[in-house]
Amino acid sequence: MGYKGKGPLSYMGIDKALPEIFTATTSPTAASSAPDLGDFWINTTLSKMYILLSKPAGVANWLEMDRQYDFQESVLAQAAIGAAVAAEGNRYLCNATGGGWTDTYIYEYHDAAWVPTVPTDGMVVFDEDTNGYLLYNAAAWGAFTTGITTIAAASDTNITAPADAEILLWDGVNSWDNHLMSGDGSMTNAGVMSVSDLTIASEAQGDILRRNAASWGRLAAKTDKYILIGDGSDITSVAVSGDVAITNLGATTVTDFTLTSEAQGTIVQFDGTNWVILGVGVAGESLLSGGIGAANNWGTPTLSSATTIANNCVLNDAGGNDATLSFTTQTVGTAALTIPDVASVADTFAFTTLAQTLVNKTLTAPDINGGAADSLTGFSIRSSGAAFDLEQDTAEVLTGNKIISWNVVDTNRAITLGGDIALGGTITTLGSFTGIGAFTFGYTLSNNTAVTFPTTGTLATLAGTETFTNKIFSDSTCVFGDDAGLTKTFGVELSGATAATQTTFIFAQTVARSITFQDAAHTVIGRDTTDTLTEKSIDANGSGNAITNVNGAELEDAAATTALGMAIPFIIKKDISNNLTTSLYDANFPQKARLIKAWVEENAANTGTVTIDDGANVICAAVAYSGTDTDITDFPNIDDARSTLAANASLRCLNSVNTDDAMVYMMFIPIA
Repeated sequence: MGYKGKGPLSYMGIDKALPEIFTATTSPTAASSAPDLGDFWINTTLSKMYILLSKPAGVANWLEMDRQYDFQESVLAQAAIGAAVAAEGNRYLCNATGGGWTDTYIYEYHDAAWVPTVPTDGMVVFDEDTNGYLLYNAAAWGAFTTGITTIAAASDTNITAPADAEILLWDGVNSWDNHLMSGDGSMTNAGVMSVSDLTIASEAQGDILRRNAASWGRLAAKTDKYILIGDGSDITSVAVSGDVAITNLGATTVTDFTLTSEAQGTIVQFDGTNWVILGVGVAGESLLSGGIGAANNWGTPTLSSATTIANNCVLNDAGGNDATLSFTTQTVGTAALTIPDVASVADTFAFTTLAQTLVNKTLTAPDINGGAADSLTGFSIRSSGAAFDLEQDTAEVLTGNKIISWNVVDTNRAITLGGDIALGGTITTLGSFTGIGAFTFGYTLSNNTAVTFPTTGTLATLAGTETFTNKIFSDSTCVFGDDAGLTKTFGVELSGATAATQTTFIFAQTVARSITFQDAAHTVIGRDTTDTLTEKSIDANGSGNAITNVNGAELEDAAATTALGMAIPFIIKKDISNNLTTSLYDANFPQKARLIKAWVEENAANTGTVTIDDGANVICAAVAYSGTDTDITDFPNIDDARSTLAANASLRCLNSVNTDDAMVYMMFIPIA
């Protein structure tokens, strides 16, 4: 078997928390080296056990143990009966006597009962809770450990005065010895290695370590201005020669450019494959491009009248500031720029951003975007329905420039005038204002007033009789008042309600009814709600009154009543037939209470004993019952130190046999 987790010898490559047990029909030999240090070997034929002490150089050193061990099935944990889980096959090592269990015994749950195993010297059991073996010896269980826990304890190591960052090295004979790394390298106790030097025979400053055909060798590459170069199989140090010179700082200088057939005036060009020489041309010839994919050559350029002016050509102004003529790329087609007949009159081009004054110009269908028009005595808008204009002007004597501002709230608007409008102040509307009918609408304002009208509907008046629909009254601003005096009001508070919910009052009266609220702050009790009543008296003898479903947990305890400590007792009844242990409450007793009386009723002609306890301590000592059916036997003794059960306590009945038929009654009084 193997176990997860790192053990104390993980640094030796033994990565296990506990030793393994190997079984075979023979004893181990020096060649049985597969196990690790501390592992066990059991010879099932001879019932002998061995432990692996060491295995230097793969030779196993096994020690026969001088006694035999009785290995038991593992246990879940060491526990008392109260902490044990009663499930088929569960095994525990008892660590406290009580509840029918004996300390140091092993208990296994089988067929609804705990079956004990009495320990004997030499028993070994594995504790799954602690992941450790336990050995029973001299009436007690103790730790069962074997093997070694340190490297120094191994038989093939010789560690003398260990120091920080030392390593173990095999001496070539029979021992691992501790040494500190020295020479050209060092190592920390974290395993980080550093090379501080590299010692080579005949080494000198500037030498290079290179690989020869069969070994590493030293290359003396220190000649001034030499470079390292490879020849395909090795590297060597050589001087630079030819048309280039180099300094010992790496700076190169081209001293010449040597080509075959070179002469004064020749030009070097690439012919698509190689760099070649273009011979000297005839005096007066120009170097002409052959275009893409062709070589250059000497020749005379062909000139003709200019029909095309290159984009971004320069116009010389005969001064110090020339102008660049730039054309925008035409994306639709070619364009023609025509200069009209200026009739021998000097004129100037108009430009888009230059400030200029236009004279004698007519603008047809213009789109004037931005800027300001001033000093106009009038302007007209041509009607889209007829060839007439709507002229706009003013004859008012103004004392300064005035502005009429329009705000259409970012949408199309229409103004229709059926008469004159004279405004003496500000009129504001954020929507349509339409009047229907041959009547006037008058209003009187005494101060700035804002009135918001709904989308549709009829306005309600103070003195009119109207019916409200689809209205919500604010609980913080609306109340109902007494018409005899509006200082007496009735309001509704909804701040504690959940959003998007509504409470509806439903009335189904057949005659006029009245609901009266007392002059006191209180909460209304619902018929179908769960409420706690205070300062209320219920007459159980009153006509139609009844108190039902009262259980022991709802009875008032003794300390909360009169000084005499009176309380109403309650009785717990439990059938314990055919059970050795009957659990009434398992850490869930409903309230604090004291047992004041207990008795057992026989359901048949039985003979046995019954004990009452709280799961760990006896409350009522065993009482014997025997006789005929329906006989009643009282528990004569109640331990006053154990008779009080706290809330969430346990309560059990222990029967001497599991074939008897009996009923147990227990009377409690609730206490504080």
